[in-house]
Amino acid sequence: MPTFSRRIWRLLAGYGATSAGSGFVYTYLFVYLAQARGLGPAAAGAVLAALAASGGLILPLAGWLGDRIGPARVTAAALLLSACGSLVLALAHTTGSALTGAILWGAGLATTWNGLAAIWGGAVPEEERAGVFATNNVTQNIGWGVGGTAGALFAHLALPASFVPGFLGDAVLRAAFAALILATGWRTATPRRGRLPPARLSRPLIALTALSTLVMAAAFSQTTSAFPAWATATTGSTAIVGLAVGLGCLAIVLAQFPVLRLLQAAGPARRLPMAALGMALFAAAWLLALPGRRPELVASMVVFGLGECFYTPVMLAAVNDLAPEGARARYNAVFNLSYQIGPVIGPAVAGAVLAAGDGAALFVGLAAACVLAGAAALVMERLTVSRQPT
Repeated sequence: MPTFSRRIWRLLAGYGATSAGSGFVYTYLFVYLAQARGLGPAAAGAVLAALAASGGLILPLAGWLGDRIGPARVTAAALLLSACGSLVLALAHTTGSALTGAILWGAGLATTWNGLAAIWGGAVPEEERAGVFATNNVTQNIGWGVGGTAGALFAHLALPASFVPGFLGDAVLRAAFAALILATGWRTATPRRGRLPPARLSRPLIALTALSTLVMAAAFSQTTSAFPAWATATTGSTAIVGLAVGLGCLAIVLAQFPVLRLLQAAGPARRLPMAALGMALFAAAWLLALPGRRPELVASMVVFGLGECFYTPVMLAAVNDLAPEGARARYNAVFNLSYQIGPVIGPAVAGAVLAAGDGAALFVGLAAACVLAGAAALVMERLTVSRQPT
């Protein structure tokens, strides 16, 4: 296990705890709105798309503020904003109220992640960056698994109120993490006066962002839209969603550090082939989900989790390797736009296709898109994403 300072571990633990709330909200929001609240899959898909869009719209401002006043202050404010969004979602009965809560939650979530990525990227040396993002992936997925599994225990489609404690718990965890950041006085950057140094965008950063957008649309966003909707439709139970998500997170917890040794042995120059392997595993996961039976659904999330172990740490480390000091938050903001644009496309498409009754065709298409992304990553390897921009 990597060794970091006590302050880094506090941040990792705090984000892991808030991820328990995220694990509930992201896993069950589509089902909660579409079935428990009776809004339908198309409306639920639109709400998840709005959640992602709000994050994309706020990221340019979040990146600028992070470089101006320091990412820690921005992160604490963002946590409180997303806590407010959770409170609104808990009481949502209409599409309008659901959209309001999702916009607040999505804007706060995107800004939180951007600030934390900038903190970690600037607080550890280059050779430790893959390690800190891999460790974050473990703590995040422990929390995510706890949230998803807890939802399976108490959330029932026939009782909309059973979903409310999950949203309230998410709000409490986010407010507590904000208080922790402010109380510990975390600083990774001195607030700047005057004009910020320019943040020139390199070709590798643009290529990474485009690739990540495709992967977010075809892979990650579908774990919280197409997969729970398909699993509940084919099995008639939300419990299978919690079980699959929980075991998928457990796979990440068990596999991430062994995979990290492979990533470190490959080195920065071989990051994209490692990411391509992760994309191939994403494709395999969607093909496994096709039959809609419980064993295959569970296995699909386990395979997806293994793919995440390869994909996530190297991509995030590569972006922070590219970022010059004084522009780190803005570089992360550019890349993190993919985390918002992709999920705008993914849930909207999933909702429309599922509403038309073409679930099997959807998962075949998602698998094909992941294979295409992996092929693109291998072609892009010549850009050598770890080089500093010129």
